[in-house]
Amino acid sequence: MALQSEYINEAFFFMYGRQCHQLFHIIDRNQIRHVAKEISVITNRLALIGHKYKFSSHIIQTLLKAIYATQPNPNCLTPAHSHFLQACIDAQMYNFATNVINNTIILEIDIINTNLSSLDYLKYFYYSGICYIGTGNMSEALDYFNQVITTPSSAISEIVVCALKKARLLSLILTGRLYEVPKLASSITTKFSKADMPLYDNIGKLYMNNDVVGLNLLLEENSDALHIDQNYGLAKQVIASINRNNLRKLTNTYITMSLNDINDRCVHPNNNSNDVNYSKNLLIEMISKNEISANIDEVTGLVKFGINKEEDNHKFLALLEQNMMETVSLSDKLRSMQKNILASPQYVSKNVAKVGGMGMDWEDDMHKAI
Repeated sequence: MALQSEYINEAFFFMYGRQCHQLFHIIDRNQIRHVAKEISVITNRLALIGHKYKFSSHIIQTLLKAIYATQPNPNCLTPAHSHFLQACIDAQMYNFATNVINNTIILEIDIINTNLSSLDYLKYFYYSGICYIGTGNMSEALDYFNQVITTPSSAISEIVVCALKKARLLSLILTGRLYEVPKLASSITTKFSKADMPLYDNIGKLYMNNDVVGLNLLLEENSDALHIDQNYGLAKQVIASINRNNLRKLTNTYITMSLNDINDRCVHPNNNSNDVNYSKNLLIEMISKNEISANIDEVTGLVKFGINKEEDNHKFLALLEQNMMETVSLSDKLRSMQKNILASPQYVSKNVAKVGGMGMDWEDDMHKAI
């Protein structure tokens, strides 16, 4: 089937897809390591053909089946993971993809039994970031791009470059600050980020100067380059985030401000600084989304910031206490399990055999564990 995939066209795509689905349903997981390379070829070709003929939505379940069939254990990364996410992005099924990502905890990389390459590893985290952007979860997306950026390397790959570009824009949207490459990143990645992205450097400089006009002009002049990078939409969100981040800064600086003062600090898209309703509507939107904590007094025209901070602190402390109790409970369960194991006849008999008659040493181990 791996050889057959090289010659599949649009007419035979669905037939081939059904054959692959059946293959992943009946394949013996214990024998998968002997054909790991061929399985990787099949899932890769499925994703590429689905993209070519715009049939990605029809192969997502098959690729998901391939993941479960080829994983040595539920926490192992396989090439099918990145192929599955690629198909989800093509089909714009971001929520479905993030549900799978949320239920996947990668704890193991098995190169031999899964034929996983460094490219598959990088693509998984990069595609995960794109899926979270599609759902509007920018914070989670930035975490996944940072995973790509901090992967040890001796050369710059195109995936790392793409992740750096998106991370720069996401940092402006989320925090209003220029992106800083994590300290864990390779030196070559850090050097590249400082030297070879002038367009994104200019976006950052204009953003920090609150120059909306200059940003709009820069984006339009470089729209082709941004579309090639698939970052035009993100760049537009950078402009929209200027006032939101400015308002967040005000909540950390002032307790009370008038709507007129807030309006003066906003950058108005139509250069109409007399439009107080713009800043007021933005405040109402951010309050409704819990982005800031504030209350607007319609009579006096005053805005009070941080009115719910004390309530938020109580909620945080309650959540912290609950998590601590769960941790203590889990620790007690682990300790109890360890006691049962150390006292079990099977454990005792095995240790007696190992020490050749010095069978009481296990008691010391048990007391140390207790």
